[in-house]
Amino acid sequence: MGSVLWAGVLIGAVLGLAHGAYLYRCMTVVGRGSIVSAGRRRARALYYAVAAFILWVLLGTYVLILWLLALIPHGVKRLIRP
Repeated sequence: MGSVLWAGVLIGAVLGLAHGAYLYRCMTVVGRGSIVSAGRRRARALYYAVAAFILWVLLGTYVLILWLLALIPHGVKRLIRP
């Protein structure tokens, strides 16, 4: 069980890093008519990116277990259906 926990944390960290980078990149793009300063926009983007990373790390094991549980019916379905 300990190895599943660490695997989930590792998967959560990787996905969290990717999601955080995506959020940061999307939120720092300057839109037309934007009245928010660049420093404030980057600070808010960094806050959202860090929050996404933390949530993915905390919930990574839960997501891993759900993926593993979803693979069981998928495998059974593939065995039954030729």
